[in-house]
Amino acid sequence: MRKIYLIIFLLLVLRSAYSQADFVPGFVQVTKQDTLFGLIDYRVDRYNVHECRFKRNEKDTVHVFLPAQIYGYRFTNSKYYVSRNLKTNGGIETLFLEYLVEGVVDLYYYRDQTNNHYLVGKHDMPITEISFPNEIIQKDGIKYERIVMINRNVLKFYLPDCPELSSEIDEMYGTNHKQLIQLVHKYHDIKCPDDMCIIYQKKMPKFRIDIQPVVGYTNFNTIGVLFQVDRKSTDYSMQYGVLSYIWLPLENERLFLKTGFILNRIKGYSQDHYMVENGVKVPLQLHYQFLKTNVTPVISAGVNIYSTPDMPFYVFPDLNMGVNAKITDKLYASLSFDFDYYSELFIIPKDSRIVSHSVNLGIAIKL
Repeated sequence: MRKIYLIIFLLLVLRSAYSQADFVPGFVQVTKQDTLFGLIDYRVDRYNVHECRFKRNEKDTVHVFLPAQIYGYRFTNSKYYVSRNLKTNGGIETLFLEYLVEGVVDLYYYRDQTNNHYLVGKHDMPITEISFPNEIIQKDGIKYERIVMINRNVLKFYLPDCPELSSEIDEMYGTNHKQLIQLVHKYHDIKCPDDMCIIYQKKMPKFRIDIQPVVGYTNFNTIGVLFQVDRKSTDYSMQYGVLSYIWLPLENERLFLKTGFILNRIKGYSQDHYMVENGVKVPLQLHYQFLKTNVTPVISAGVNIYSTPDMPFYVFPDLNMGVNAKITDKLYASLSFDFDYYSELFIIPKDSRIVSHSVNLGIAIKL
């Protein structure tokens, strides 16, 4: 029964996350000179390529712009999308491409359901893709996903007469935003040092750490493995500690590495007497924030490492769901529900056996 409640709660959190829009400041360019300022729905790349959801203010209705209807749109001091016509296997297709570099050679990016695509263009040449689609290749009976590869011949064709960069292009195998932006920027500086080269990619720190003191209550449903005795039931007890969230925005703007420590007292009955034991819990989890709104659902998954005097080291899979609420630009409050469970595959609870469940309140500080 507990597993059913856990699955239902998870589905409700995910449904809430995906049903909410995430409107942030930005502007729509109806034409290159005609601009509408307001709020734009900040979504993942594969959705941004097909439409722009815009409203002038919080009370306004949502207006949906398709690539063929406007010049482009941009999130304030962040990603910039422009409407461009591409030649595909299905003919000419109009999409919103993320504008990475504007210069002698323009650099674009978009993502569809399965692949990352990088493209280059010049004022007198069509926009052309320089990336090969991701592929699943098989070697020695093992399947691998090939990283994004670059068509070096096409790249050299768009960046000609530049021996300074020829060897660098020859050494390119897989690639990413940073590597291609640096390459195109170098080419611009070599060919047109007096003209401005604009890099539109959002500037982000390499990492950031949020510190979060937490306090809450926990109950160990099944704790025999922690004490190496037959414990039949436990009571709720207070727990407290400090968590840290390491943000790596260059990998994913909404993904964090979560760790820290939580001190607790494990209480329960063993046969005919009552026992109390001190313990410490160390989470090692991936933490995902769904939206950038003032109130947003969050979810964490990974493991909790437990240590008690009777059992110095024990690992359980863990699932954590909750909500964050913004207080100031540097502070946010959190409410979360935490479940440890038995699992042979570290994914699905075995026989509905929840090891422990907790509820926590916290205040996070962005350093």
